[in-house]
Amino acid sequence: PTGLSVLENTRAMSAGESGQGWLHVLNKCHALANEIQADIHKRNQMGKDAGGGYARASAEIRRKMGFLSESMQRMRDELNQVSLSPSQYHLTEGEVNRRRGVLETLQKQREFLLEQVRGGTTERSSASKERGDLFAKKEGYGTRQPGEETEATRDKTNREIVGLQQQVIAQQDTNLDSLHSHVVSTKQIGFAISEELDLHKGLLDDLDHSVDRTRSNLARENTRVTQVLRKSKSWGGLCCVILLVVVLIVLTFTQWTQTGPFS
Repeated sequence: PTGLSVLENTRAMSAGESGQGWLHVLNKCHALANEIQADIHKRNQMGKDAGGGYARASAEIRRKMGFLSESMQRMRDELNQVSLSPSQYHLTEGEVNRRRGVLETLQKQREFLLEQVRGGTTERSSASKERGDLFAKKEGYGTRQPGEETEATRDKTNREIVGLQQQVIAQQDTNLDSLHSHVVSTKQIGFAISEELDLHKGLLDDLDHSVDRTRSNLARENTRVTQVLRKSKSWGGLCCVILLVVVLIVLTFTQWTQTGPFS
């Protein structure tokens, strides 16, 4: 659809529909934004020397821009209302955030168009937008917040900034590869230490078993020694008695041989 048809369809849908109609209005706003972009391009081709044609084209563009802003504000209000209780509208929290991000993107497109309408050239605005995108930071569901330039990027062109970003990414990749190598090396050292600990654990288990066996053998030998000592004490007394008996017999026999049997 062209011109008025897109405008009227968007007005009807934004005024009378909600829920899934929000997405239809969003699509119509995108189509209207693209149409405004085409109108700006045609107006710029005319040049300000075209007189009334340039003025009429600018007035029509401003009218469409006004309605685009009005429709977006209605969509934003409706989305804020839905975000209070998404389940009531059969939507999830993630879907509400996604729609908020899409609406934010459309808002940036509207600001880009507004800058062109106010007199900025397409090329300069496009370069400014691209430079802003280079420093943009993503937050949440597709929303982007502007970043800050540094001294290293302030005097560089967009192409040079892209090259600088690629160098930084390449350096980060190199650092990550080095970190990965260190992690793998540390992992291998950990495996080697684990194997060494297992070996020492086996050796300590064997030593523990040997100590237990030696302790048992010592206890058994101590018992035997105790028994031998007890037996040796009782045999010593018996040997003394036998020795005394033998000495008595020898003395008796000697006396008998000296005196004779009948003296």
